[in-house]
Amino acid sequence: MSKNTVVPHWDGLKGHLDGIKLVICDLWGVMHNGLSLFPDAVDAVLACRQQGIKTVFLTNAPKPATVIKGQLRDKGLPEELLDNIVSSGSQTRDYVREKLAGKKLYHMGLKSDHQAVEGLPVTRVEDCISADFIFASGLDYKTAEDHVQVLEAAKERGVLFLCANPDRVVHVGDREWICAGAVADIYETMGGTVHWFGKPTKGAFDACLKKAGLSDKIKDDEVLVIGDSLLTDITGAVNAGHKSLLITSGIHRDSFRDLSQEIHWPALKGLPKPDGEGGSADYMPTAVMRHLRF
Repeated sequence: MSKNTVVPHWDGLKGHLDGIKLVICDLWGVMHNGLSLFPDAVDAVLACRQQGIKTVFLTNAPKPATVIKGQLRDKGLPEELLDNIVSSGSQTRDYVREKLAGKKLYHMGLKSDHQAVEGLPVTRVEDCISADFIFASGLDYKTAEDHVQVLEAAKERGVLFLCANPDRVVHVGDREWICAGAVADIYETMGGTVHWFGKPTKGAFDACLKKAGLSDKIKDDEVLVIGDSLLTDITGAVNAGHKSLLITSGIHRDSFRDLSQEIHWPALKGLPKPDGEGGSADYMPTAVMRHLRF
């Protein structure tokens, strides 16, 4: 990649959607901050629909898509945008039903995330040591490193780790929270077996094409992926052959606080990661935008 490669800054989507048939849009950090919706982002997705472009929300939230739909409705997202939602939680649940029915499940995460595992055809156990697999929607302890001891014991028993939220960090308002992906990184480093769901896996993007009814009717570069994480959104988009737009006010907000124009790729590749955001910025987005707007 040339050292002079430039990543353009878009003021809005208008004028950049020629040839785009599907927009796959992240939720947390793009459409809302965990507390309230961003009105300009809502208007942007509505404008895409009005131009005949299909849209799908793709989220690494560990809960079923039906639960996320209700949460978005409560936040005030227009009903016409609630039809196409794909979540890593739903993908993980589908895997459990298909591959792990009757097995012993340990739920790693907040009790308030109980909907992530409710209704699955499994036996729930109270510790990961006696489980056949871990369904990780979040953390049991304050930091990812606090899980090392129990993970070592689980690894010795060959316990499978299902990461239902591959994000490493997320912002709720102005607060930063560590996510299940940070624990999964540790388990994988130990030599434990981790199955990842959601972005950046190809299965997540294929599910969006299927949800939109476009699996056999669209070219890779007719899809625009909008997200705020280089590690999940942009890496997944590039691997799938899709165009991508990085929203810089989200997870990488501290690195792009003053961004208002095009930037050179080496600066983007070398940007500091938020605490807990692993991986590397190996892939360049098609463009960057501060806040999603049309």
